[in-house]
Amino acid sequence: MSAERRVRVAGALTALLLSIAAVPADAHNPTPAPYGRSWSITEVSAGSTYDWDASVPAWLKPYVQDVLQTQWASSTTNNSKHVVFRQQAGGSATVYFTNSTGVAACNNLPGWLGCASGAGSTAWKIWLRRSPGQPWCQLNLVSGCWDVERIGIHETGHIGGFLDHMDTSESDTVMTPVPANRPESGWSTHHLQRCDEARMQILYDVASLAGGYANCFDHIPGHGPTGLYSVVSAAAPLTADCYGAGLTLTGRLSVKTDSNYGALSGNSLPSRTVFLDRRPMGSAAWMIDYASVATDGGSSTNWSRTFSVSGSSGVTTYEFRAHFKGESGLDADYSPVVGLTWSNPC
Repeated sequence: MSAERRVRVAGALTALLLSIAAVPADAHNPTPAPYGRSWSITEVSAGSTYDWDASVPAWLKPYVQDVLQTQWASSTTNNSKHVVFRQQAGGSATVYFTNSTGVAACNNLPGWLGCASGAGSTAWKIWLRRSPGQPWCQLNLVSGCWDVERIGIHETGHIGGFLDHMDTSESDTVMTPVPANRPESGWSTHHLQRCDEARMQILYDVASLAGGYANCFDHIPGHGPTGLYSVVSAAAPLTADCYGAGLTLTGRLSVKTDSNYGALSGNSLPSRTVFLDRRPMGSAAWMIDYASVATDGGSSTNWSRTFSVSGSSGVTTYEFRAHFKGESGLDADYSPVVGLTWSNPC
């Protein structure tokens, strides 16, 4: 792409952004910040219908539909709750294919490729340019062409509640103000990237608590060493009993409660593994990963493990601590130490 064209495209998209909401840029935050009005939880559940303007040709419809209904909602790249878009005759929103839009920022700049308005509204609009300076790749696969789905997922990001972010790469977000064209890296990306998913999760929560968290939380306020802080607790309702009796540790593995984490704050973390370390009372040496347990879907506690010790007389005390080793987007954590005692007599 020529420097002139790159500047024109950047200027068009930036002007569009500023026409919707004048939000100061944060040069160090890799997650696109929300702009305009985000969808409410009720609206996310209800979904959004759209229809084609008469300007949209038959060849274009499958590609736009793929972006709005498949790529946007792909569970492999977007484990977030999200508004579901459905094409329906007479739908509330509209897709256009035209060289003139209802957004002045696009009309006044010659290099625009796509525009969107109505973020967080059921009456949103997306415009794709009928005659860009370089062809659409779906019609003419040549160097410098534009992939209509790459532009489409960017505009879908706008109506889903994103803001362009200028200080990151195509591998982080589809919301770069200057999209890539063929054969630049990311020119054919059709789905949300990790930092887009992170913003969606903060706004609307994860779609599945057992699913993954986006690996792009390391710059939000209150973040941990690599992602969101996790919290693992451990307690025992009964801490002493006779030899041979079972003493049970219970606890909860969750995302830390922090208002900076938005809808993710305090989330339970099922389908993970909690490891238990053990040491004799008075020893400094832990037996690492002495035992393990899978977390379940419980809300107040989501794991438990029972231990017993054999003996004939005297007292035996072991100290236990639970730990979570972390995963992409979530940092590790250790619980406080809990002592369990077996004895005879008891």
